[in-house]
Order: sequence, then structure tokens, then C-alpha cells
Amino acid sequence: GKSLAEVKAAAEAVIDATASMGVSLSSVRRLKPEMIAQKKMELGLGIHGEPGFKTLDIASATVVVDELMEQILASVRMQAEAPHGYACLVNNLGAVPQLEMCIMVSALMKSKWAGSIKLLLGPAPLCTSLDMNGMSLSLLRLTPQFADLLSADTACAAWPRAVAPCFPAPVLGIKLKDMFDDFKPSSDAVISALLEKACKALIDAKGVLDTLDGKVGDADCGSTMANAGTKIMEALDKMPFADPAGTCACLGGLCAHSMGGSSGVLMSIMFMGMTTELSKSGSKSWAEAGPKAFMAGLEAMMAAGGASKGSRTMLDALLPAAEALLEGKGLAGASAAADAGVEATKNTHPSAGRAVNVPESRWRGVEDPGAKAVSIVFAAISK
Repeated sequence: GKSLAEVKAAAEAVIDATASMGVSLSSVRRLKPEMIAQKKMELGLGIHGEPGFKTLDIASATVVVDELMEQILASVRMQAEAPHGYACLVNNLGAVPQLEMCIMVSALMKSKWAGSIKLLLGPAPLCTSLDMNGMSLSLLRLTPQFADLLSADTACAAWPRAVAPCFPAPVLGIKLKDMFDDFKPSSDAVISALLEKACKALIDAKGVLDTLDGKVGDADCGSTMANAGTKIMEALDKMPFADPAGTCACLGGLCAHSMGGSSGVLMSIMFMGMTTELSKSGSKSWAEAGPKAFMAGLEAMMAAGGASKGSRTMLDALLPAAEALLEGKGLAGASAAADAGVEATKNTHPSAGRAVNVPESRWRGVEDPGAKAVSIVFAAISK
């Protein structure tokens, strides 16, 4: 409701207390040929594409902010004291992605001038230059009146009301339950020794499995299995070995956290399926309930992953091994069955896993890496 004279006086007061400086990686390309060289940025160029006063190598956001702020604060209008600090307008000249504009704001609020910036406007396209790939900073020496006016609500949708700048408080993540929380460490010398053998075998086979996977996959099978083996070895003293269901639950958690990718998820599902079966059986003996639980875990894996025997996956070794254990053939029989399963994968057309996308000329005659890892484990624990 102020008069035009009062509005004019307020505008002139703002102009006298304001200084701006822009930087860009490009000129206004819709209007004229590009004048800024590649890997260069121009400081102080005009909003209509007029040449700037300085050309620099492209630099980090921190360096850009320092250059802009030093030039602004060295200007005549900024020589007066600013006891109430400054308002800073962060302007997108047209083509800078919003994420990059936010990076510039972050650099500004981490700079040595951050403490003097009491109000922030933007980042936003407030005064653009068509498609110019640049931004500008404008500082206004604040007075209590200016602060009130800049913070006031307005009906103009494109005008961002000034806010006191601050970094948002970090969002606390969900605290995941540790897989060992529900179990107490306990001993079973036989199971502990078998698990240690399996882990060491996988760690030692890292190079062999990675090489094999390099022929039919993404060359990380050995790394994935070795990482799981390492993590399990580190947790041996926490394992509830006297509790078969608890042991499988912990192994499932370790696989999910350490293996990554689909293999980690599927191995975790297998062990959790074993946990469920062991809990239902009520048996405290691996000899009594282990083989059936192993098969139950594989059934859970197949239900989740969609693969089965003959898909050219680790299941081609796991299922024969489980069947041998159910038939009472022991670990030696399971190892022999796993080896036969691996051999069969050399000429099995893949219907699951990464080998599906590999030409037949590459996978034909090559063992499936996942199945090979299974046979290596059974060979180690059958000795």
C-alpha cells in the first residue's frame, strides 16, 4: 500500500546496498556462437552474453564461490560496514541443474563468509539468461527493515521467500538388529571345524573362481565367496554352534551383509529356510535334521530365485549334494555328487544367472562358477 515514491526510495536503497557477480561455462548459445572455450569459465560476464572481465580454468565449487565473493566484497557498494550481515541471492542463469546449484550453496555455506550470510534466497532461476550455463551471487547489506521485507510472504509464486541458511540435521538411519543379538555363543567342535574348512577353501579359491567367472559372468564370483568366507571366519567366536537353527540364522545374516548381489540374497534365503526347518523339527542334532533342513533351504532358494536343477547355477551342485546327504551317503558322497553336477554344467544351456546373456561359444565347456564354489566347499569339508 506504499506510494510509488516510497517504493522507488526502497528500491534505490536496495540497489545502493547490493552487488552481484556471475560466472558461466557458456555464453547465450541461442543468440550467438559460443565464446567460452572448453574447460574454461568466465567471471563477470553480462546477462546478455557480454564478455566478462576474467577467464579462468574450470575449478571446484569452493574456488568459484571464493572468486565470486572476493570480487563482490571488493566492490564500492560493499565497503560500508554490515552490522546486520548480508542477504545472499543464489541465481541460476538458466541451464545449471538444480543439484549443481545446491552444491554451490553448500560451498557458500562452508566458506569463510558463511557466518555473515543471515538470509538466503534460492538457489532458483530468478534472473536468467536463456540457456546460459552459469550462476550468480548477489549480496545485499541487511538492515532490520530489509530482513523483514525479504522474509515476508508474497503472492509471487516464483519468488522464494528468504530463509535463515542452515544445513538440515542428518536423518538417523534405522538401526538394524544385529544377527547375533538373539543368540549366545556356544561350541560344537565338529561344526566349527567344518565351517572353518569351508571358509578357508573359498578364500583360497578366489582367483580360480574369479577367472572362471570372467569367462561366463562378471569375474567376481571368487571375490564374493572369499568375502563371505572372511566375514564368517571373523565371526566364529560369536556363533551359537550348539544351536543348529541359530547357527543357520547367523550364517544367513552374514551372507546377506557380506556377499552382495543376488548370490548373497539367495544364500541368505537358503540358510533362513534351513533355520525354519530346524526350528520346526525341534532337533538339536545336525545328523538327524541337517540333510532335510538343507533340502528345505534349497527349496526356499528355488522358490525365491526361479532357478532349479539344470539351470546352470550353483543349484546344479547344491541339489545333488543335498540328495546324497538325504540318501545317507555322507559328506564324501555329497562331494562326489557336487563334482558330477559341476561337470554337467559345462554343456548345460543356461536359463538363469549372468550366463544367460553370454554367447554359447563362451560358456560351452566352461564350469559354472557358483556350482564350482559349492564343489570346492564339499571337497574341503569331506576330508
